[in-house]
Amino acid sequence: MMPGRAPPPPKLLRDMLRNTETLHPGRQSGLPASVVYTNATLLGLDAFARSMSQGIYAARNVTFEPILLGALPQGCRLLGGDSFWVETDDSLAADQINPLTADIPAIRDQLAALPFDEERIGSPCLLVARYGEITWGHWVGEILPRAILAEEAWPGRFRYVVSEAITRPGENRDYATAILETLAAYGIHEDRLLRLRPDRHYRFDHLHAITGIWSPHGMNPDAMRVMRESLKAPEQRGSAGRLAILRRDAATRGIFNQSEIESLLTARGFIIVDPVRLPFIDQIALFRDAEMIFGVLGSGLIGLIYAPEAMRVVTAAPGDWADPYFHMLIKARNGWQADLRGSTLWTGSGLPRDAPFLLDPNHTETALDLLEKPEAELAPDGIIALDDIYLSRHPGRTVLSVDFAAGGNAQSHIRDGWSVQEDNHVWSIGPHSTMHLSAPHGAGRYVLELDVLALTMPEFVVARPLTIIINGTPAGAFSIAGFAHITCLLPPTG
Repeated sequence: MMPGRAPPPPKLLRDMLRNTETLHPGRQSGLPASVVYTNATLLGLDAFARSMSQGIYAARNVTFEPILLGALPQGCRLLGGDSFWVETDDSLAADQINPLTADIPAIRDQLAALPFDEERIGSPCLLVARYGEITWGHWVGEILPRAILAEEAWPGRFRYVVSEAITRPGENRDYATAILETLAAYGIHEDRLLRLRPDRHYRFDHLHAITGIWSPHGMNPDAMRVMRESLKAPEQRGSAGRLAILRRDAATRGIFNQSEIESLLTARGFIIVDPVRLPFIDQIALFRDAEMIFGVLGSGLIGLIYAPEAMRVVTAAPGDWADPYFHMLIKARNGWQADLRGSTLWTGSGLPRDAPFLLDPNHTETALDLLEKPEAELAPDGIIALDDIYLSRHPGRTVLSVDFAAGGNAQSHIRDGWSVQEDNHVWSIGPHSTMHLSAPHGAGRYVLELDVLALTMPEFVVARPLTIIINGTPAGAFSIAGFAHITCLLPPTG
């Protein structure tokens, strides 16, 4: 790239790679609904609970893109300063740039202008280093898999490009020690590492890369399977049927009344573990043998990748912090989850999601009691009940969709109590509005889902009541404030 010339918009690695090979083809997967309990409404977080049920909690059919391995253009550069930005003649690699970066051209110019020597690397290398490497969950779940997948496909072929900062351990056990343990667990030892120094740029003759391991749907299931099956380290045996991952020195997102919660968990047979103090292979062993797991939403739960199919998980988090990262791991393992929320003790400093929070012991007991029940009670007839919300455990087929937008099919189903057609909706009017929907064919349980919007005036009308009656039988009563996604069970058929 010519000095002083603004780079074009960054490109995805998928569009930059040459001579690609497909390591794992694209695939469709059904992600189940996993959450069978949440205390969000008990804390007054009704809108949050509904948004989670409509989005993160719901079962869905998703498509994962293929995982590709390919070569970046010869002579590409990796800019210094621990940025891990990859530059080719015509672009930057978008996958290497933190999504929160505001002014990409300006930062690129600053990085390129750093007065560093440039080191040329002629041997075949695989790009591993990336932003987020200093967070354990992102390293194990997103960055480490690049090396594991490459080693699975081409054992011994590559040197692995990693940051010196996280791979030079000190005298005592530290983060770098743990990073080296993760690589060694898959047969990648220090003599295979190309450690990036922050005070120089690098130019590569043969730099390879792997396309994304994660998507909005979570971790690619083939990548997760390889991580579970490709361990080279001696197999260890865990001993925790019930495992609680709790850090006593957590700088963020700590449970304010942790000693009380620890006593509760210990009384119910949980082993309390601080993963920071354990070798990586021992962490894997604990998760692999755990049938029930408790932990705060955060990096300590990344071991869920190795947990048994259909494990039971209690997660704890402050307030209405919505992060799908670990929910998706539980879904991918076909697990069952209780999503506990605690009252945040945020003081106005830092981020609310990182503040300590107070967890209600009674809610915790309720969550544990529920997760001890058999699957048939957690989802009778394949339906999970969360307060007045019903979720199908597994993605089902849509038997009828009614579209109220102009050009949709709503006019074929609505009867009395409706206003005129508008561009994107139809208003209900009067004391009641009726619709005619044909009874679904085939035995089974069916769920009616509605997206509704209520007009409110905060000073006078904060919510509006809505009762759903099916064939003369009440099926659900709701209080709607603004937009809501509501569900109710139809009477059994067949």
